[in-house]
Amino acid sequence: MCLVERQGRAFALSDLGKQYVFSQNPALPGNVISEEQSRLIRDFIVKDPFRTPTIFGIYQMVETVFALSRNTYPVPLNMVVPHFRDACGKGFEWNTEMSAYHGTRMYSNYAIELGLMAKLGQKLLITPNGLRFILLLQLHKGMKMIDALRIG
Repeated sequence: MCLVERQGRAFALSDLGKQYVFSQNPALPGNVISEEQSRLIRDFIVKDPFRTPTIFGIYQMVETVFALSRNTYPVPLNMVVPHFRDACGKGFEWNTEMSAYHGTRMYSNYAIELGLMAKLGQKLLITPNGLRFILLLQLHKGMKMIDALRIG
């Protein structure tokens, strides 16, 4: 998640990591992230969704649920699993149903923790923050493509 960085043989908080720690709400238990921490991570992902495999996985999870929501909403988890596995390029790594299920659950839990999605039974929904996240990512991707093609 780019919260720490290597400094020689040691690890230290990155600038993002320091902001994340300082954004913690002291009224919340230590294992619960605050809204400010969630916003910080969401904004970081929007700026560079391909920075790390974990960041890409979170982005791809929200994008998968968004794409599947055109068929049915809320989106059943059993529809998300195979689509997510293929969309994030894990078809060979997650080659059993169980590994695909657990990988999908892990990334969906990250997205839920960040306030991008919600879970209702065995179905996933996009939250207003998730919709904003996807729209910003699509805008950002479009701008990068235009820059790469040197259009305009």
